[in-house]
Amino acid sequence: MIECNYKQKKKGWLQGSRMVDKMRNLDGIKRVRLNDYSEYESGKSNNGGCYGFWTEYNRDENGWEISYGTTADFEFCPCCGSFDSHYDYDEEEYTCGDFEIISTEELERIIKSFEAEHSEDDDYFIEYKEEGYGN
Repeated sequence: MIECNYKQKKKGWLQGSRMVDKMRNLDGIKRVRLNDYSEYESGKSNNGGCYGFWTEYNRDENGWEISYGTTADFEFCPCCGSFDSHYDYDEEEYTCGDFEIISTEELERIIKSFEAEHSEDDDYFIEYKEEGYGN
């Protein structure tokens, strides 16, 4: 299992052995974050070109909504995951499209694939957030 050894433990995020038990099914999980810190370098992670990236899956009534994030201080679109601001404030929507929604089964396949691909690399890790903890 991929464990986080990069960041301070965040309240409500599961890591380590508690994470293994929860991952077996996603009951009680409201958010899953797949992290890619393969290019991350402390001191250059905000505007120096060495950023961390993540894909976040947030549970809603239709499945899991996908969004994207980065450690960079530049405009970044959470809807498509590119460096730019695609939000149209007049229309109150993203010009690049809607946030994608996937099923629990698809997310489980994505998690297993991520684990298989990065099982020996600490620069990639998964975090789970339980229901009942803030955002």
